[in-house]
Amino acid sequence: MRLAVDDRRARDNRTRLLIRRSRIYTAAALVCLALGLILIGMPRIQQLIGDRATDAQARSVSQAASLFPEGSRQSAIRSAVEYNQRLYESGQPQIGEPVFDGKTKGDFEGDDEYRRQLSVNGL
Repeated sequence: MRLAVDDRRARDNRTRLLIRRSRIYTAAALVCLALGLILIGMPRIQQLIGDRATDAQARSVSQAASLFPEGSRQSAIRSAVEYNQRLYESGQPQIGEPVFDGKTKGDFEGDDEYRRQLSVNGL
């Protein structure tokens, strides 16, 4: 009788241990699954956040530009085309900030015309 009780206790202890281990493995698997989904989905989430920010900025600029009189808009376009033509004729190889020069920011302090072209208040 005593042997049967000991066997049953040992079997119950093994069962509890197996259940505990299976719960730990299940929790670890769920954590790994959640982390995997986050890692896989993060680029798309960041892209959506960036798209919303870009869309909001584009809408605000578009609304601000639509408030300018038609003559000012056409004048700004003509001025920009003339500026680009002057850059082309002067032999400047690119318009705007150099991409591959190793600097993190461009220096346009000496180019007042470029800064005026970018200024919305210049219209």
